[in-house]
Amino acid sequence: HWSDYSGAINLVMFVNVTDQAVGGAVNVLTTSDYTIGVRVRGIADKPLNRTIGLLAVEDNVYPLGKGVQAQLNGAANFSGILVDTDGSEKLTFRVTGITGDQLIIDPSFASQVNYLGPAAGYELSPEALLNATLKPQTDFSGIGPSWYSNLRVTATSQEWDGSTAYSDPWPVFIEVSPVTDLVANIQPKYSVTEAENEGLNDVGVYLGNLSSGTIDLDGSEYVVDYNLDLTTMIDD
Repeated sequence: HWSDYSGAINLVMFVNVTDQAVGGAVNVLTTSDYTIGVRVRGIADKPLNRTIGLLAVEDNVYPLGKGVQAQLNGAANFSGILVDTDGSEKLTFRVTGITGDQLIIDPSFASQVNYLGPAAGYELSPEALLNATLKPQTDFSGIGPSWYSNLRVTATSQEWDGSTAYSDPWPVFIEVSPVTDLVANIQPKYSVTEAENEGLNDVGVYLGNLSSGTIDLDGSEYVVDYNLDLTTMIDD
């Protein structure tokens, strides 16, 4: 038994033939060496399972490949996923649960990416996955952007003779740090003319009726205070 091995093996053997007459001398004949070719068919082993966590920044691409690499002790070639140790298996990855424009591929590795259809997703080489990123969900910060709730990564091992095995789909958890957006211009909801103000006993404009909107769309931002520049007001 030879663990994990697949390929060709040559076994060399010979035969000794012994002849002895009763009470006589012993004669031994050794045959020529015989070579027996043995071909071991490869059977792909199921890659190990992982849980992937990504740390990203709001409105910046999500580092999918780097996140996978971080879960594998930083190995650039994703070593440690394959169970087979003889080097006969080839590693690829499948990314599912995304639409076409959400997966961003480095042009240098475009030839190493195949689209397999809506269900099977994208097949990537380890190098292509390492440099792959995800389109950010606009203005989202927090845990679990809804765009990627079904995102999964599956490792595939393939033997030299075609035998293939798949890991369980790896869940991907994404945590996005917030970035505060610029506040939109203040738009007064209440204004009066000078004549109207004088008729109202100089009540002025109610600052409480001024409002400002935030640009962020996910509701995570709010205005905590206002800094009003009153130097240009006319005092009459």
